[in-house]
Amino acid sequence: MAGNVAIGNLNAGDFGTNKEALTNLTIGDIHYIDSIVNLNQINGENHKLIIFGPDIKYRAKENEPHRIEVLVDGEWKTFNVPYGHVLQTDQRLDINAKLEELGKKADKWAEHEQTAGVEVKDNIIDLSQVDLSQNEPIYVTVNADYITGNNKHEFRIKGIPAGALEPIIILSF
Repeated sequence: MAGNVAIGNLNAGDFGTNKEALTNLTIGDIHYIDSIVNLNQINGENHKLIIFGPDIKYRAKENEPHRIEVLVDGEWKTFNVPYGHVLQTDQRLDINAKLEELGKKADKWAEHEQTAGVEVKDNIIDLSQVDLSQNEPIYVTVNADYITGNNKHEFRIKGIPAGALEPIIILSF
């Protein structure tokens, strides 16, 4: 699994994003893990922050900077976190409440019409005719066929002038 993780019970072999990944445009992964059932490896060197739930036991690996040990199923396992910070919260993240909150935001965003000047053709989103000076979110309606089944495509966004503030783009399928 690649990208950011917010999970109650992590049961994964590997997770994380390699910083060289062509499709990862973030400045670092942020992970919240409430508890660990299984974990073999934290991939990549793109970890900005790992937040463990209150019951996870971890410690710095002695004499090995950028490595931690985490107690997984009664055994201390060693993981690399080369550029990351590891924190432990004293409160659990209510993931279901956060998903409900995100769902409400998504419903609200879906009510918006596509922003004037946006042109979508195949997998290219052209913003060259959009007024970017207002610093408002840009709403784009995209055919869901581009992300379902075996029809997964990368989107290319063009028309943002060099040096312009990066707009918030909300895709609606």
